[in-house]
Amino acid sequence: MRRCHYLLTCALLVVAGGAQAQTAPEVTWLPIGPDSARVEALALPMEIGAASGAAPYPRTRPAYAALRFDRPDPTVPERYDNNLYRLDNPDGGEAEPDAGAAWTLLWKSDPRQMFADASGMLLAYIGRGPWPFDRSTDDGETWANVEQEPCDSANGFLATAGPGREGALFTVSNIVCRSDDRGATWRSVVTGTGVPGPPNDLAEVPVSSAFPRGRLVAAVANGIAVSDDDGVTWTESSLWLPFRWYAHDLAVAADASHPFGGTLYASVRDFHFEDRAYPTVWASEDGGSTWEERYRFSYGDSGIDRIDGFSPIVTLADGSLVLGLVTDGSARGRDLGLVVWSGDGGRTWEPLGGAPDWLNE
Repeated sequence: MRRCHYLLTCALLVVAGGAQAQTAPEVTWLPIGPDSARVEALALPMEIGAASGAAPYPRTRPAYAALRFDRPDPTVPERYDNNLYRLDNPDGGEAEPDAGAAWTLLWKSDPRQMFADASGMLLAYIGRGPWPFDRSTDDGETWANVEQEPCDSANGFLATAGPGREGALFTVSNIVCRSDDRGATWRSVVTGTGVPGPPNDLAEVPVSSAFPRGRLVAAVANGIAVSDDDGVTWTESSLWLPFRWYAHDLAVAADASHPFGGTLYASVRDFHFEDRAYPTVWASEDGGSTWEERYRFSYGDSGIDRIDGFSPIVTLADGSLVLGLVTDGSARGRDLGLVVWSGDGGRTWEPLGGAPDWLNE
């Protein structure tokens, strides 16, 4: 998962903190990690349910990032460094943020996906070896390999809280796997029809009168699918068409007053047009069964001449949305990113923190 340093900065500054209703949060853009660093994976600690035994948030909340950067000496045979770093107290927690905080090198490795909980447990998908998951229980200081066949890859991790899966962790690859011991062991949960397409992301619909046990939702290569039996069987939603839709990221704006527990959002790539796969934003107000398109990003939006790659989406505490766009870097010699914000459910968007200087290059 490659995301530029602009997106990581956005995550550290606004994802955990929320924003004023209908008003874009104040954001100051800062470089992350070494010069020319690219963010390969990102993790912010979170609770994973009472059944997990996780401790309350510590006074300082770390953030974790796998950073890739060019070495300054072009004569070095290995041109890139890929390492895992930790940033302590990025959003303050119960203490004031440290204005002078710096990234600390933890591990000479390059995770592609990561997950962190509030107890100091981290999971890292490193994508190599017989067991390509590593796990730490001490904030990334030491690591141990995790045996989890057949769950041998990860596109993402999901911490759940619905009845029957309190504190369970799920991961997606070609199948869906579950852990009930904070990532120490894993098992496949697909014994029925399975997910109709390789999963890219998972989300949990909150408990509501419509879904007393909540619901799992999967973003897959053909659209969106839902499961009401903890991932054993899956049903296609209204957003489904093979070879056209590629659903990449899911986000939930939980709302206790909503009849279905909140609004679901999806970042979906539309491959209908040859040579132009447009990023689109979709929303579901009925727990993922039916979807409507809220916005379609076209070339020229926010000054971007061509949008490339997939667009990660997150919700803030007030229900507003943040989306990361990545440009085609062929014209500038490098990929660059723009973070946009929506305060009206994804219907309109504006650059978060203003347009960066590189848009005028």
